[in-house]
Amino acid sequence: MIKQNNIQDMKIIDKETYIHLRNMHANTSNADFAALLNKKYRAQDGKKFNKHSIEVRNHHYGLKGLGDQRFQEKDPVEIVKLATTEQLRFFQATKDFGAFKKRVLNRLYDLKREPDPEYKEKIRKKYINRVGIKKYRADAVIRMRKHRKKNRITL
Repeated sequence: MIKQNNIQDMKIIDKETYIHLRNMHANTSNADFAALLNKKYRAQDGKKFNKHSIEVRNHHYGLKGLGDQRFQEKDPVEIVKLATTEQLRFFQATKDFGAFKKRVLNRLYDLKREPDPEYKEKIRKKYINRVGIKKYRADAVIRMRKHRKKNRITL
């Protein structure tokens, strides 16, 4: 039988504990962190935590969440905290902090693969529907000319 925590057993979380736990779980999303806190703690008014309350508390305490980090200034310590193990291995191998920072803050750099062919086809069809087939073909010709010009071998 699963033992349920009563509301009386729950502790009200203080600022220091919250900041400590948030730093420990820096890479978890706000929703997951709220679920984690709800196991042991309650907010000051006795209510459960949710994604919005976590966002508000992070902002109030001056903590930076994950979100879109590309336009927010970060110090190197924060960047290392946000990095995954694969990104840390990349930094140890290359010693290039600029590239490491880009990979951490813009998570698209982690995807070193081509998109699915179905996805590419879907995007292409949306573009054709938006601009028309004649414009699409003209753009494709221009793109190929630029590509050939770039790859031309000059003697």
